[in-house]
Amino acid sequence: MNATAIYRKLRTLIAESLGVEEEEVTPEASFEEDLNVDQHELMDLMVAIEEEFEVPIADDALGKITTVGDVVEYLEDALA
Repeated sequence: MNATAIYRKLRTLIAESLGVEEEEVTPEASFEEDLNVDQHELMDLMVAIEEEFEVPIADDALGKITTVGDVVEYLEDALA
């Protein structure tokens, strides 16, 4: 799966999970600052992403994931 396909699928999942418009879910969007996600919501979202893409997200990677683009990059590497 390429980055564009991952992003499209991820954008829909994030928008539905957080109750935001898909247009707000850009690669540059910060979960905390732009999408107003707290740590608890972020953990729930990461679990949903793991289930949707069938890819575990390593605990050490969670601290490095701050934007939607970070998730796309992580998933692209994991699915390669």
